[in-house]
Amino acid sequence: MMMMKTNSVLVVLLMGLVLCACAPSTPAATPTPADTPTLEPTPTPFYIRLQADGSGDYSTLAEAVEMAPAGATIVLGLGIFQVDEPLDIGKPISLLGVGIEESAIVCEAEGYVVRFIGDGPFVAEGITFLHGGEKEGDAVIVESGVVDFNHCRFAGAVSTQDESTGVGLRLLGDTTGVVQNSVATRNDSAGILVGGQARPRLEGNSCSDNQGIGIAYLDSGGGVAHNNRCLRNMAGIHVAQQAQPTLEENLCGANQWDGIAYWDQAGGVARRNQSLQNEQMGIHVNREAQPMLEGNVCNDNGRVGIAYTGDSGGLAHQNQCSGNQMHGILVGDQAQPRLGNNDCADNRQVGIAFFDSAGGEARQNECANNGIAGIYVAETANPDLMDNYCHDNGEEEVRDLRP
Repeated sequence: MMMMKTNSVLVVLLMGLVLCACAPSTPAATPTPADTPTLEPTPTPFYIRLQADGSGDYSTLAEAVEMAPAGATIVLGLGIFQVDEPLDIGKPISLLGVGIEESAIVCEAEGYVVRFIGDGPFVAEGITFLHGGEKEGDAVIVESGVVDFNHCRFAGAVSTQDESTGVGLRLLGDTTGVVQNSVATRNDSAGILVGGQARPRLEGNSCSDNQGIGIAYLDSGGGVAHNNRCLRNMAGIHVAQQAQPTLEENLCGANQWDGIAYWDQAGGVARRNQSLQNEQMGIHVNREAQPMLEGNVCNDNGRVGIAYTGDSGGLAHQNQCSGNQMHGILVGDQAQPRLGNNDCADNRQVGIAFFDSAGGEARQNECANNGIAGIYVAETANPDLMDNYCHDNGEEEVRDLRP
């Protein structure tokens, strides 16, 4: 299975200033010389060119990285650049490839392909980072500094016994910068993981077909994820522990569990995301998580559009939850969210359902054309219902079983 995954990726890869003055008519005192500003010289770009057959400026990528001065650009030609051991980079450097189908850095050793430790910037463009073979490891690890990944691919990361490995791109420490227009695919654990206190911007990436999660936020990770596609993973985006990212305009679809999930004490904002056709929930808020959900579309999911369970809460405002196989919004356990101005229509069972000891409030929501009821309240639940508009539902508009 793992060799097929690696081989499939490898097959794809092989395809001046002028001053004027008028002298006075009468003698003048000798002017005092003005201080001449000192201009900092512009650094001369330093390029190292490598070929996959070893015929470039250095025979191996590892040697080029060791000999390159800070700020150098290493230009990779066509082909596969094999590194026998995980490659550590500790200085500002740029890696420039031809494209993700043409230039690849591959390592089969345990651990990782490339790891960056330093202040940066660490720049990579047009390169596939592939963890080959069956040993545990990530593709790329960044432990600190400023990064700029553009049009890269992170693939083949392996997790066997230890689920903490197997990540395509792992961003840790105080890492900032941007990851854009890149692909994280066919990794065992996660496509991209943001941990520590990292605050990157993830923009326009495809994090799909991973065995675990498309994008994961752990620890106190944050930053912005905008316009990413997280399809056909176990879960699209997973936010856990104390992470507080901003998720905007991402597409999370056809995942085996949830499109977006919040666990533990996680929070942040999810705004204008589309979470469609996931097998379980469009958005699942669990344990003690307290995110703000605003303007999301959670349609056609296998169970529920938005679900609150555990002791979770937060605000769900102006979301659309339609066409789900069970409910538009479910509130269970001891959850206490505030639900306002949501559109919950055309769900198979209920628009908004409160179960167990759930509470919170539902205000000014519209619940229409649901199979059983617009709003359902179990006899043990205790939400506040205010100014909701329930109409054209299958059996009754509001089914409130409280005594």
